[in-house]
Amino acid sequence: MRIIAGKYGSRKLKSLDGLDTRPTLDRVKESLFNILGKRPLQAQVLDLFSGSGSLGLEALSRGAQFCVLNDASPEAVEIIQDNVEALKVQDDTGVMCQDAFVAVDILADAGMAFDLIFLDPPYDAGLYAPVLEKIRDRGILAPEGMIVCEHRRGSTFEIPYEYRIYDRRTYGRSTISFIIEEVVN
Repeated sequence: MRIIAGKYGSRKLKSLDGLDTRPTLDRVKESLFNILGKRPLQAQVLDLFSGSGSLGLEALSRGAQFCVLNDASPEAVEIIQDNVEALKVQDDTGVMCQDAFVAVDILADAGMAFDLIFLDPPYDAGLYAPVLEKIRDRGILAPEGMIVCEHRRGSTFEIPYEYRIYDRRTYGRSTISFIIEEVVN
């Protein structure tokens, strides 16, 4: 696994071999960031189920201002910290080892809002709808922000009525849904 492009392009990242994680494939990550275009520039980013931190660190490489990398697994957080240190981006990242719901509460209580939120929880954990509701309820998606959900191809989940799917792309067994706040006129 590696950073695809930007300031840290081609730099290798440690991954979580042997754990119950699905790293986002390089070709999927490249397509995802091509779709995002300039959205990461100067963005505040949250990678809520970070695994190795690959998506959040890619966003930093492509010009994000700051990224919070969170995972509930202490083993994953160790890998995240190693990757952050290897890229020397400690000043541009916050690393948390929290349940996703607790992490959202902590970030909301700190007054943080994010331009870009990555959600890639375990596919079968049933977390998409409840986490999206928590993000909405705690108001951590910045105005004009976007939530990027990676999920199993063909799977569905409820999204809060205030949100809508802006775009959806399928790559092999994975689908990426790009979610934004519904504009009410």
